[in-house]
Amino acid sequence: MQLYADPRMEDAYFGKTMLAISSFSPVEGAMGFILNRPMNLDLNQLVEEKLTDYVPVWYGGPVDNSRLFFMHQAADIIPESTLIQGDVFLGGDFQILVRALNTGVLSTDRVRFFLGYSGWSKGQLEEELIARAWVPDYEPLAALLARSLSVEDWKLKMLRLGSSYALWASFEQLLIKN
Repeated sequence: MQLYADPRMEDAYFGKTMLAISSFSPVEGAMGFILNRPMNLDLNQLVEEKLTDYVPVWYGGPVDNSRLFFMHQAADIIPESTLIQGDVFLGGDFQILVRALNTGVLSTDRVRFFLGYSGWSKGQLEEELIARAWVPDYEPLAALLARSLSVEDWKLKMLRLGSSYALWASFEQLLIKN
């Protein structure tokens, strides 16, 4: 499931964001990643293993934002991956991932790197959904990961949802700069 933020939300971290929920448990809470906030960072700036190509890094959320996470569509190549939805997985063997990217076995449009994540404690996300802080969406996550998303994609989604959401697309929101 993906979530689109209501700009009236008082948390500036999530203004005009699109999130992918990567795990959910009624007992433990939820975890997800912001999909439309690029950081203007190359992965080579963050890891010792060097990649031959430029690989962008995205702001995943305000929790543990010194930690690197990755989503991919290559569970057949990257062991120890955890299924999120469809053919999109989280994590796995990083060394194998780097080798696959450097040898061209895996293309960069099938993987996305995030610094930090978005997290919710037990019951928190459910409360926010009831309060309509988020608009849920079930578009295949793989289609979203293959694109370089921005605030403009959030606005387009609001316009597609109809007149009651079209006003949302025109709201200005203070964004946290990374």
